[in-house]
Amino acid sequence: CGIAQNMVELILFRVIQGLGSGAVQPVAVTIIADLYTLEKRAKMLGLNSGFWGVASVIAPLLGGFIVQHLSWHWIFYINVPLGIIAFLLVIFFLKEKKTSSNSTLDLKGTTYLVIFLLALMIFLQELEDGLNLVLLGLVAII
Repeated sequence: CGIAQNMVELILFRVIQGLGSGAVQPVAVTIIADLYTLEKRAKMLGLNSGFWGVASVIAPLLGGFIVQHLSWHWIFYINVPLGIIAFLLVIFFLKEKKTSSNSTLDLKGTTYLVIFLLALMIFLQELEDGLNLVLLGLVAII
């Protein structure tokens, strides 16, 4: 995103970035669950949530400071060394137990969930224009 030369490039790069960043919180929770016993897990999840809360306050202030004194490109560049450090820490220090599982991904259920959520979002978004045939069709899907 930091190397984007125009708004179209920035939007496309942010889409790519967003695909990966959607997994950050679930992966963090999974790693915490793998690393800690049941007794310590609640405390660590609380600390993790606390850090996310603090970051949601500090990050916009820090971002404004960086943009004002450097440029908007640095908002994206600053995450590269932090991501590399986190990646290396996971590679070298996270040791997971190998387990065999016969569970499979519920593709049918996942498909139904995606269709339901999309229909619900479109229905709620279009509801302000009044009821029409499209909305009635979405209600039928929901």
